[in-house]
Amino acid sequence: MESADFTNTEWNEAAIKAKSTEVLAEKADAKVISVSVSDSTTKITLRYGYSEATATIYTPSDAAAQWTAHIESTKLGSTTVPGSDMKYSEAQDIQKAMADGYSAIWAAKNEEAATKALEDSKAALLKVVQDYVKFLADTVYNKGEATVIGDKSYTVSETDYNTAVTTITGAENVAKVLNAYNTMLSAQTSKQHPYLTKTEAKAATYTETGNNEYYTCSVCQKVFKDAASTQETTVEAEMIAKLPRPSSGGSSSRGDRDPSYAVTAPSTKNGDVTVSPKNASKGDRVTITVKPDSGYEVGSVTVLDSKGNELKLTDKGDGKYTFTMPGSKVTVSAEFVEEQAASIFADVPADAYYAKAVEWAVKKGITNGKANGLFGSNDPCTRGQIVTFLWRAAGSPVGARAGGFTDISADSYYAEAVAWAVENGITVGTGSSLFRPDAACTRAQAVTLLYRANGSPAVSGSTTFSDVAADAYYASAVMWAAENGISNGIGSGSFGSDDDCTRAQLVTFLWRALAE
Repeated sequence: MESADFTNTEWNEAAIKAKSTEVLAEKADAKVISVSVSDSTTKITLRYGYSEATATIYTPSDAAAQWTAHIESTKLGSTTVPGSDMKYSEAQDIQKAMADGYSAIWAAKNEEAATKALEDSKAALLKVVQDYVKFLADTVYNKGEATVIGDKSYTVSETDYNTAVTTITGAENVAKVLNAYNTMLSAQTSKQHPYLTKTEAKAATYTETGNNEYYTCSVCQKVFKDAASTQETTVEAEMIAKLPRPSSGGSSSRGDRDPSYAVTAPSTKNGDVTVSPKNASKGDRVTITVKPDSGYEVGSVTVLDSKGNELKLTDKGDGKYTFTMPGSKVTVSAEFVEEQAASIFADVPADAYYAKAVEWAVKKGITNGKANGLFGSNDPCTRGQIVTFLWRAAGSPVGARAGGFTDISADSYYAEAVAWAVENGITVGTGSSLFRPDAACTRAQAVTLLYRANGSPAVSGSTTFSDVAADAYYASAVMWAAENGISNGIGSGSFGSDDDCTRAQLVTFLWRALAE
């Protein structure tokens, strides 16, 4: 008896037959006779010697789709945790519960097991959300002490806290959990800029700058002239310049001036580093500005004095850093590293055939996925989405004249993309002044749009796919896609022309055409 894991195998005859053949490769008399694929099951007929047997594989794709819909209905991916810029779905335990749900569902061997895995995953996600929000409530309550969230301070009463916890732990859905926490917070009176740090006034001297008294909010870093935080200012505005040295009869000697030292910033790869001023005296403040190239981010910034000692830097945000000049020359260096993937999706396994394509598409700004930390890998790609992906891959050009479609509103996210696609001969719509942006895009339509976006290069020969007629409007596009390794069809000599093109398939086509 042989076993095989088909979890990350594409659901078509060719892929399943190839996997089965691979498993049986070391069995001299074993052979795959036929593969029959339906929506949720596949039957594989095997021959071993003179015996034949049939194996059945089940795919829980329907349950996985229901899990995706459930996650989206919770709005965890679009709801921000109060006092932060993080979505609930980005909390580690919640993200893990979502991913574990997919793992449990895809591990199911039959419909009954998939249904159970789905229901268990829903319950597990609710429990994780309850625990996380209970933790937030406990933190804010803090036994009645004032607690800072974001740039506000809350003092929660014991009554409001107990009411919230009772509702959270007894809630039968995620919406009621989140609402209970929001209700607890909204009952409180908050204070802006709760924690202010005072900087004492300091007189300027001939060698050092001074400053007026000011206050800095430790939460939002804003600066104020007064302790009541009513007069906003900046650190720079409160600085006092060095005192000028007294003149000695209209002339001066070199000894009357503070020595000046060089601030050097050698050029570096993948970004720019500038300093101001380029020469400074001891005690002066020097500003460093770092700007990474596209696709890179700041890895580190270092300042060394003439003896190789590292100086303390203050990160001012927006790529700016400051340091106090020592009594020697200094060297500024920066390292720029590649940006990490812009998004991590619970429904894109690291070993999925489309994982690298999704990562590339996100990094290039072609797509950021759907809500709730999902990419929607198995969802059909709509016509509006595909022209938008192509448009973004082309650099999001603007200025194209509207295509005149009655179902394209000027403020829709795909309006510019559709206008660009029409102007460049990529599509003419579906007739009767309609574009049908929400209609699913077929595999034939997808490769045709991609083929036209690439200039409709000449092809030779004839198609080998049984479902692609020689005179079909998409025949040349399919031949081009096959010749360039963009798609080899779905198996059994078929391209799957009329099948819906999934979002995973579409970004894979784009990646193979434009990046590989």
